[in-house]
Amino acid sequence: MKNTVRERGDYPAYGDEKNGRAFTCLTDEKSLLPDMKALLKEFYIATFMEEENALFLQFNYGQRFKITVKEIK
Repeated sequence: MKNTVRERGDYPAYGDEKNGRAFTCLTDEKSLLPDMKALLKEFYIATFMEEENALFLQFNYGQRFKITVKEIK
């Protein structure tokens, strides 16, 4: 699933507030992971590796993390 934009009514956060409509961006796990990786690279110096719905980080001093992404419905 690619990132998609859908129209929702009665949500005044952004969009066409005058008419009571707004637009929201929908995504899936596989599309969200590269975005998270790009954001984390701005703040941390580490080795990054993507695998299925997980992002692995390893810092130079050995500390490792696994970040998983799953949509909650």
